Amino acid sequence: AYERSKYQGECLVQKAKNEFPVSIFRPSMVVGDSQTGAIKTFNTFYYPLRLYLTGKIRILPVSRSLRINIVPVDYVAKAIVNLTFNIRAEGQNFHLVAPYEALPTIGELLDFVREWAKNQLKVDLAKPICLSMSTSAVKILFKIQGIFGNQRTSNALESLAPYFNENRQLQRSNSDKLLGFYELNWQDFLPK
Repeated sequence: AYERSKYQGECLVQKAKNEFPVSIFRPSMVVGDSQTGAIKTFNTFYYPLRLYLTGKIRILPVSRSLRINIVPVDYVAKAIVNLTFNIRAEGQNFHLVAPYEALPTIGELLDFVREWAKNQLKVDLAKPICLSMSTSAVKILFKIQGIFGNQRTSNALESLAPYFNENRQLQRSNSDKLLGFYELNWQDFLPK
């Protein structure tokens, strides 16, 4: 429903391109500020991580090799400001994402989080078990009441199910052309 509403809104904006100087910005999963870690909401990417860090889940319905498309909020904000006031951006679509090759895999990210928790929190987390499943299988798994402690948790994870199988490479060509190349170093900002 969330992505459908984004698509429907984008269709309306596309229709207005002849009347207004508009551009469309498509950020990936937005995470905290790369310098401070500040973030307004602790959802999407953070929710399953929090469950893992607190020992509530160990089995993750995702392949360890899946790349997770995260981008810091400060990059997204600066990009939107710069492109909004750039006449050459008018009428174009921009994926505000990190280069695909720079994105962490789920395995790399979980290994990093485990090591961070051990060093910073003095918590020795069990190694997560990653099982690649179809989106429909993930949804069925999460619908089983109590599998993750309570129905609220299961419902929240079920809403994230489409992201557990997403293997997209989003085009940065328009962004690179007007903003320059973006070098993501997730190991630097993730601990914040």
